[in-house]
Amino acid sequence: MCQSIVVLGQVVGEQPHRIELWAGTVSSEFALKAIDPQSPTALPEKPAWISSGYQRLDLRRTIPLPRANLFPARTMRGVLTAALSTPRAGEQLDVDALLLHLIEGCLPRALPRLPEETLARGCQLLLDFSDSMLPLWEDLRHLSQQFVDVLGRERVSVFEFDTLPGDAHCWPPERDDPVPWQPEPGRPVVVATGFGAPGRRAPRLAGDGWHDFVGRCARQGSPLNILIPWSPACWPRDLGPHARLVHWHERTSAAMLSRRTDRAGAWPR
Repeated sequence: MCQSIVVLGQVVGEQPHRIELWAGTVSSEFALKAIDPQSPTALPEKPAWISSGYQRLDLRRTIPLPRANLFPARTMRGVLTAALSTPRAGEQLDVDALLLHLIEGCLPRALPRLPEETLARGCQLLLDFSDSMLPLWEDLRHLSQQFVDVLGRERVSVFEFDTLPGDAHCWPPERDDPVPWQPEPGRPVVVATGFGAPGRRAPRLAGDGWHDFVGRCARQGSPLNILIPWSPACWPRDLGPHARLVHWHERTSAAMLSRRTDRAGAWPR
């Protein structure tokens, strides 16, 4: 049997076949024509904006997008007033109490007066800027401004925290280091938080850290309101009677807060 190796189309051992190329020319019906160079005057004119200077956009003229607050302007003042009002001795005499002293034959040390509600004590506002509240960070800033609009800037102390409200701090402009939160006797405390669990529809336990915080407010006689943006199904059930949980929602009204206080009995002062 004869075996051979084929390399590049030829058999090894044989002489390669040489292909002769055709040396003639082919005629063409189309002749190539030289292109005249275009004169500079025929080019389009350079647009004016190429030579103009760079101009920055004026962001101050930008129209801000409308944003709806969770406490609308029409109900905001009533809700905050109902949440932050504290009693004090008013100017009108309590005639019934005065008659009772006279019947008992004892003179009071001071004339009894009817109590009246006041916002003079302002409030301490503790804002939860944790990752779970990230979609509501802008709402937290708007809430802070709403408190200032109702109470005045000098009556609102704003603190921030990211885990527990008892660890909240504020940064006064005259100091370089943060100031830790401390309850003030009789001064209302408001906490805006989601308890770290957005959208979880199940009864939850707040935990020992929250229990300690509520206890500190109760011992100082500071009324405590906790604003929660989630539905009541997500609210903790173990904070006790001193903490009043309020739905941070556009449908919340002052009447709702008053009815809840009446059902719970005397609101801690």
